Amino acid sequence: MKPLLVLSLTALSICLSHSVKAEQLRGQQLYQSLCTSCHGPKGHGDGIVGKALPEQPGNIYQGLNSWLESEAELIDTVLNGNEGMPAWGSVLSEQEVKLIFTYIEQVNE
Repeated sequence: MKPLLVLSLTALSICLSHSVKAEQLRGQQLYQSLCTSCHGPKGHGDGIVGKALPEQPGNIYQGLNSWLESEAELIDTVLNGNEGMPAWGSVLSEQEVKLIFTYIEQVNE
């Protein structure tokens, strides 16, 4: 019985590990294809296109680590836009925005 339990737990661990890695990769792909040009490689608002804009894009990493804005407010900004940022709600789901935020946190570790 014990070897079967160990085998089952090992298989479950492998499956969960692959799922987490797939989500990490998805967040990275979304960020790099949609956000990097304005927000830069680590979300600091220093992308090539962002530097040419009249108003510098926000520092997403700083926003995620600030008490001034909640994650829900940041998600709302991404999905619905604001005066300097287009709305991505027709392209991204809330879950995909969260994957992007997770990627930004990881790339800044």
